Amino acid sequence: MNTFQIILKKILKIDDIVKIYDINIIKDNNNYDFFIVLTSCIFIQKSYSIQTKFNFLNESLKNIFVTHEIKTLFLNLFCKVQKIYRGFSKLALLYKYKKAKLIIEYDLCLNPIKENDKNVFVLFQNNNKYLFNINDLIKIIHNSIANTSHFFNNPLPIKNPYNNVILNKSTLYNIYFYIRTQTLLNPDLLFYFFKTNFNINQFTENHKFLIRNYAINIYLINSSNDKLHEDTEQMIETYNYSIINKNNKIIIDDEFPKDLLIKIMKPYLHIFFLSEYSLLNANARMKYKKLLQNKLMEFQNFNPTFGRKIVKYVNIMSQQKILRKTVETFNSKHIVFHDKNKEKKNFMESHNLKCKEDPNIFDLSDDDEHDDEDDPDFFEDENLTVIQNSDNNFININNSLYLINAYQTDEESNFYDELNNNILQSNNNLNINVIENNHDNTNNNDDNNVNNDNDSFS
Repeated sequence: MNTFQIILKKILKIDDIVKIYDINIIKDNNNYDFFIVLTSCIFIQKSYSIQTKFNFLNESLKNIFVTHEIKTLFLNLFCKVQKIYRGFSKLALLYKYKKAKLIIEYDLCLNPIKENDKNVFVLFQNNNKYLFNINDLIKIIHNSIANTSHFFNNPLPIKNPYNNVILNKSTLYNIYFYIRTQTLLNPDLLFYFFKTNFNINQFTENHKFLIRNYAINIYLINSSNDKLHEDTEQMIETYNYSIINKNNKIIIDDEFPKDLLIKIMKPYLHIFFLSEYSLLNANARMKYKKLLQNKLMEFQNFNPTFGRKIVKYVNIMSQQKILRKTVETFNSKHIVFHDKNKEKKNFMESHNLKCKEDPNIFDLSDDDEHDDEDDPDFFEDENLTVIQNSDNNFININNSLYLINAYQTDEESNFYDELNNNILQSNNNLNINVIENNHDNTNNNDDNNVNNDNDSFS
């Protein structure tokens, strides 16, 4: 017989279930017989558990053959027994907690901590105490629920790192409410995990975008320098492939220090990963690619010789002899990724939706916004639109991009003439004028102006 049934016997003042039908116990109440049946059902349950107990309560209150008076009487008795039961459970927990042995008194960085210290959570598990710094505990939870394999979700159960025992759901609730009430921290992943009632499958399905971005950040922090160096080379190679003019490419010497290169390129690498591996829609990923291209262009224009090896010869006096020594250095001068002065300047206006948007953040105005009357490089036909933008080195034809070069040689000019002719042949039903080079357009316009002037004088 469990504790709940023992408390019920004490309240009803009976020693045996048979005595519950004693005529001396049944008072002058016509409905008391059914009340006895309800209470006796609690006694004779063989598979008693918390779930079966409350299921029986729910079924009894929904029984249409039971009067409201009996339901009220039965519910009051059940609540009274449950209150006493929870009181004894709390007392037993406090006793176990007080007598529990303190197993761990250090955080994960081996710093000594105490139970009453700030931001220290006491994990009570298997009648033992484990002290955790709350920040370490958040990292353990995040690394488990946001675990990925090659950026694909692969969540793991949250375990105590000292005994490898899975944390139960009540412990997770205690951790969450401790963070909300005792600290000013706001861990996003744990918050959304709580919103799903700590259902790992539902959390993974509903917040896979957030998990992927978290995995990218963790990859940048925890990956080795060799791995990040390979990713950096891939990013630079991808950028150089999209640039036709060799003078605008980023060239890094093979002996350039890896640590320094990773430190400089890590912000750009973060945007590169978001554009390649994030789960955002195609439009958002294209914006990240555009942002990365603009940033790398600014980086290369600021110091075109970044990454080059510089060899200097220095004369050194040694034992009355002049020795010539070679000194090798690297050009590491670079532009600052985050312009703090510009951020401070825009801070007071960033809340206003009417303020001008930062051109470095998802700016596609060069591709999408054109003035028909003022832009001489804009042509529109009934079925075809051709836009030439020499600054960005591409031609947009029916939403298809074709690279061009603002500084073309004769061979390159012939190549793009052939490209334009092929486009014309593939669009036999369309009548368009092929856009010539900017230099040729200027000469043609000057000739036309001269002819117009002559006509006017005539």
